[in-house]
Amino acid sequence: MERGASRYPRQGVASIGTFDIVYSWGVREAPLFGHGISASRALTKQGFKERFGGNQGFNHFHNGFLTAVVEACLVGALALAAIFVVALWNATRVLRFSADPLERFGATMIVITVIIYLVGGLTGILVGHDILDSTLMIFLVSGTYLACGRTVSPIGVGSPADRQSVVL
Repeated sequence: MERGASRYPRQGVASIGTFDIVYSWGVREAPLFGHGISASRALTKQGFKERFGGNQGFNHFHNGFLTAVVEACLVGALALAAIFVVALWNATRVLRFSADPLERFGATMIVITVIIYLVGGLTGILVGHDILDSTLMIFLVSGTYLACGRTVSPIGVGSPADRQSVVL
């Protein structure tokens, strides 16, 4: 068998074949909202049975982006992409224009978190697992908080809040 050739006639090259399988299993049948968050296992089991006669299945597609596309299709994939794009956009703005070390640290936290999740999402689960979701939120929220760098000004003397008397 030739290198890169597949044992399965419809697959072709492995990555293109995987995309073809995921597209035919999930995207073509539910293009707008997908099949739902728990549909991956049933879809892979059904697909393995139809194509290969096997009874195996996976709970995700070993690519976080493909899993998101099948489960939530266009709407979910765009929402997931927006999380990372907006986070990266804000972080790069802070890194370009801010000289404050605390703001730059927060922006660097965001960039590193996004890179780790995007690279990890190519080979495994991107979101949808408790510890991964918690870690993502902690680092994105903490990084965003630090990167914002805005402080609330103290209430000045003579302001309306100072002049109000409190009766006990």
